[in-house]
Amino acid sequence: MQLIDVELSELTLRRRSVPVSHYSAGLAAALEPGDPVVLRDSTGEYYSATVADLSFDLADTHYRLEIGVRLPEEIALDRLAGFPAAFESEALQELLELIGQARGATVTPSSGEVMS
Repeated sequence: MQLIDVELSELTLRRRSVPVSHYSAGLAAALEPGDPVVLRDSTGEYYSATVADLSFDLADTHYRLEIGVRLPEEIALDRLAGFPAAFESEALQELLELIGQARGATVTPSSGEVMS
C-alpha cells in the first residue's frame, strides 16, 4: 500500500474525492482502480482512500481517489507496513469503510419529518 501526501481542503473532504498526479505525488508504482492507499494531509492526519479511476496524458497519469475515513496514526502506519494492528479486526476495517461511505450518503426524510 502506498502513502500519498496531499492537500485536503474542507471542500475536498466534503466531496470525498481528490485528484492526484502520479508524477507530482512521487509514487513508487502505478495504481489501478480499486487499489487502496493511505492519504496524509498537511496537518498530519491520515485517511483511507481508494483509486476510483485514472486517466493519462503524454506526461503523466492522473488518479481520482475516493476519500474514506480518518485513520488513527497507528492503523495508518500498520496498513502501510502491510499488516493490521494487533487490535484491528476485519470487522473493524469494514466498520471504518462503512462510516466513510455513510459520510457521503444523502439522507432523505421520510414523510412528515422535518430536517433542520
